[in-house]
Amino acid sequence: MKTRLCLIVFIICFFIVGLFNARAGTLEFDGVPVDITTSDNEDLVVVPGTGGNTQIGDGTGANSYATTNDDLHVTGVLEADEAVYFDSTAEVTGSITASGGVVTNIISTTTGALSLNPASGFGVTGVVSMTASTGNEAAYDLSATINKSTSGNYTGLKLNVTETSAPGSSNKLMDLQVGSSTKFGVLSDGSVKIIDGNQTNGYVLTSDVNGVGTWQAAAGGAGGGANTALSNLSSVAINLGLTPGAADSINLGSSTYEWNALYLGDDAGVYFGQDQNAHLYYDETTDDRLELVG
Repeated sequence: MKTRLCLIVFIICFFIVGLFNARAGTLEFDGVPVDITTSDNEDLVVVPGTGGNTQIGDGTGANSYATTNDDLHVTGVLEADEAVYFDSTAEVTGSITASGGVVTNIISTTTGALSLNPASGFGVTGVVSMTASTGNEAAYDLSATINKSTSGNYTGLKLNVTETSAPGSSNKLMDLQVGSSTKFGVLSDGSVKIIDGNQTNGYVLTSDVNGVGTWQAAAGGAGGGANTALSNLSSVAINLGLTPGAADSINLGSSTYEWNALYLGDDAGVYFGQDQNAHLYYDETTDDRLELVG
């Protein structure tokens, strides 16, 4: 009886001593699946020693960023069916491929451009909710610092569309909307579409003192024209006919503001009446005389 009791005590002591001494070495499981679990509401904590990190994979990767015992180094692919959260920065030296979504405050690169490459047939989408009750907010705020000390040009925003096949009749390079209604658009042929509620056939875009443009009726009638004095102009070239907006509606000069002189070319004349029943005509080609016809 004593012998059996001593044997049991020895085995228990050996097992306890083995637990306290199992601090180094390699734990191997050959040919069987391994599950490490905890009780309900308990965390599974892996804490390497000071200066080490937790590695998953073959352990051959260089620890360029995982340098403390709070870091996790995955030498292969990290695949997650659900969300992955990081208390600090997650640095990836290659690329991130996500079939679901990536939730983060900042995405940045240390070497090279930031590229967003969705799968073929899909686009880059974003949804922003502005919920502050006061103050100004910007849904998408892009800023750039340009510092070109010698030469070269820059482009603030560039969109390049390759039309391999575009059979549509209303293709757009840009479509800015409010409440799903277009307010400003640029069509694929370069024409511009501005919708402010005042747009009408024949209207012109008119600026106010603050540079805000709205669609307004053309000054001088449907044909357009100037509604301000043309002062300090030594010469003005008119490449088309100068006509009023309607018949018998506009005067050339007035009883108090007369023109000084009217110069007409050879074989020119002045016509009177809506049907031009009479005209004063200078015939330079035939006999160099002034004729009154009508």
